[in-house]
Amino acid sequence: MLADFFFLLLLFLALLGVEGVDYPGGWLPGTQQCVDICTHSSAEPVCPTRDPACLRKKQQPGDYDFLLLEQLFLPQFCRDLLAGVDPTISHRNVNKYPRGITCEPSLAVSKLSIHGLWPNYNAGFSACCNVSNAIRNQPLDALGFAAKMPDLLAELGQVWVDPTQQSSFNTLCELYNHEFQKHGLCYTADGGINFDQSARDYFLWIHTIAEVTSLPGTIVGVAEFGSRYRRKGMAGSMGFSTNRSSTSGLVCSAANVSSPTAADLGLCQFAKDRSSQRDFASCLVQKVQGECRGVASACYFFDWMLALWVLDELDELVSNSKR
Repeated sequence: MLADFFFLLLLFLALLGVEGVDYPGGWLPGTQQCVDICTHSSAEPVCPTRDPACLRKKQQPGDYDFLLLEQLFLPQFCRDLLAGVDPTISHRNVNKYPRGITCEPSLAVSKLSIHGLWPNYNAGFSACCNVSNAIRNQPLDALGFAAKMPDLLAELGQVWVDPTQQSSFNTLCELYNHEFQKHGLCYTADGGINFDQSARDYFLWIHTIAEVTSLPGTIVGVAEFGSRYRRKGMAGSMGFSTNRSSTSGLVCSAANVSSPTAADLGLCQFAKDRSSQRDFASCLVQKVQGECRGVASACYFFDWMLALWVLDELDELVSNSKR
């Protein structure tokens, strides 16, 4: 009996010692600078199917085929963190509760928030683009951005929330820098002349798109029910163009295999012209890594009101884009 007790005690202590996953990012220790997340990045684009057109890409700023606006369903993001999964791959100490990073309770609201704006190729994507062969990718100047663009930073905090951080300032070297370094400099780099301007252009465009799509904000006092939405029928039922993909951009959480829950919603824009805002949300795409781990037929929105509002809002966006 005593031996069993000590075995269980040792097992418990071993579990407590399990280390979390530390994704590159955050603030450099002892400084007010962002960690360079692209130090060990590849100079080649990611082409899962080895498509020749994708392989010919040089992974340079502005060289993309379409933009993907990725949005997170914050309650599911926070549940994923409790399960030791970080869909943004941008945080440290990602581990199962109670050992890992968690969301601030006041920020885990029933809301879709920005994950990022990603320049993509038709058969792959770029990441950590260098400006040129001579000018390499570099982190966001967090203090400079906060000092020069406080209004934009405050506005980003309303539409682009990292619920693990207490403020948008804290998020600068967390999710914001992760997205700027990995995707923002693939969108625009201004020749490397002014990285602050590149950051402003990228974040301002994300803010503009967030206003254009205007998907539902906070929902108060709604009980959580499992409303089921089949991904393959979602795009067609809403009148979306499916010439890019026959599946929708509703992506299940990787942390909940037995009862898959909606975690991401992707909206894509074919036109690279910034004036073509109405073309945004003219199609839905499924991320390459967005499989539901063997359960590909349906996802659940834990908030049925949010699910209904998403469908209504997207349907209206599609109608507007066709006018």
